[in-house]
Amino acid sequence: MGIIFDLDQTLVDSTAALSFRSRKDWTNTYKLIPSFTIYEGLRDVFQYLTMKKISVVIVTSSPATYCTKVADHFSIPYIKIIGFHDTVRRKPHPDPIIKAIAELGLPKHNIISFGDDPKDIIASKAAGVYSVGCLWGSSDSEALMQAKANHYISTPVQIIELIEVNNDRK
Repeated sequence: MGIIFDLDQTLVDSTAALSFRSRKDWTNTYKLIPSFTIYEGLRDVFQYLTMKKISVVIVTSSPATYCTKVADHFSIPYIKIIGFHDTVRRKPHPDPIIKAIAELGLPKHNIISFGDDPKDIIASKAAGVYSVGCLWGSSDSEALMQAKANHYISTPVQIIELIEVNNDRK
């Protein structure tokens, strides 16, 4: 099994840097990374993923350099980051998810994609992977629900439950 995660508002609350990120002011964004918070329960998820040897690719609409700094700061396990500059077309287009699928080297039915934004769900569904809407960090949960993910979860701990259920089906 493989996992695709969005970064901002799915794994970390990066709201503190939103204005800098939207202006592409990466110098000031990087300075704020220590003030970001990782959502409660995700450390247990990362420990579980590592223990089960489940590969993770992070797909973000931000530059990969930013994502790497955040992931490394919070010790988020990953095998690859697909960032803004890694595909010509970005989410909601499926290209970044398709690239993540190739990195994972697994059949689509063995991959679960998690995101907080409708574009994450749209891209995942278009790429043919199981999509999960993460309600805890979503700025617009109503729009996220309208994207019609395969599944919705309200806490990070539910990631483990979902993986176990999907592993049992294989």
